[in-house]
Amino acid sequence: MIDKKKNPEKLRQEIIAEVTALRIQFRDIVQRYQANLEAKMVWSINNLTASELQDLPEGAQDRDELAEMLESLKLLKLKPQKGRIKDIKKINDTIEMILIKLGND
Repeated sequence: MIDKKKNPEKLRQEIIAEVTALRIQFRDIVQRYQANLEAKMVWSINNLTASELQDLPEGAQDRDELAEMLESLKLLKLKPQKGRIKDIKKINDTIEMILIKLGND
């Protein structure tokens, strides 16, 4: 429980310490999330570039599945300059859909 009788300066200093710690945790989370999502993208690329047709996953051989994946990618409307979480979610959802179609669900 927070002691509300502490002087305001001590409370401000504790808030600064907590926000600083939160900032470090936030950076760690973002870096790990980025690494995981990029690994999924690399997996998708690798599974679409097999040299032999029979080595490709079923989804990478199916014209309708491929067309749907491509359409989803082309329809992405992102605004990176705004740094919005909804853009990250759109990218994540699109990559997850591709993973499912390629058989890595």
